Amino acid sequence: MEDLIKYVDYKFAELFDMLSYQHADRPSLPSVDRTDFTTEEFATMVHRAKWTVCNWCRDGRIDAHKAPSGRGRAQNWRISREELDRYLNEGLLPKR
Repeated sequence: MEDLIKYVDYKFAELFDMLSYQHADRPSLPSVDRTDFTTEEFATMVHRAKWTVCNWCRDGRIDAHKAPSGRGRAQNWRISREELDRYLNEGLLPKR
């Protein structure tokens, strides 16, 4: 029984260290007052690849909208600052 208690205590300490590290590594938000971000800017802030963020937008895992890109009819995903805050606090939305 004592061994089990030591093992559980060790695992809790390991988990606490892991969570503390993740919180310390949390990306800092830009100080610029922006209302929305491109997928590339969002990806940089959350340490993911641009194509991953584009897939999240397309799949509805991130609440995003399309906006004109300035290149004819092409449109790019835009992600609001509120969605960035929501993602950092809650994570991805459930799959549709």
